[in-house]
Amino acid sequence: MWKALLSAGIAVSLVCGLCVTSVVGRTSGSPGEPAARSAPPPKPEARQNQKLRADISRLTADAKAGKIAPRSPSPFQPTHRSNLSKGAKIAIVAGIGAIIFGIVAWHVLNSDDD
Repeated sequence: MWKALLSAGIAVSLVCGLCVTSVVGRTSGSPGEPAARSAPPPKPEARQNQKLRADISRLTADAKAGKIAPRSPSPFQPTHRSNLSKGAKIAIVAGIGAIIFGIVAWHVLNSDDD
């Protein structure tokens, strides 16, 4: 029973894997034409760097002159997450997984389908 179920699962996985590979591997053009690749347009890095430098110098000048006001506190309270630590959350997930594994193992060992 388990061998047949396992072999059927493997066969379905292989068929699905081959179908996905076939579908993803196709191009949008016709099958006989090679896909034309275009080179990406050149990036205007020099212009961006100049703009960034101008913005930074303007911000620093405003900060030195005292024109920038500090941020006001938000009128909304921040949302609180659960009070459990990361280790406690991992332990809870591991415990749930162990319980599920135990139930499946108990069912397999106590089943009459040999």
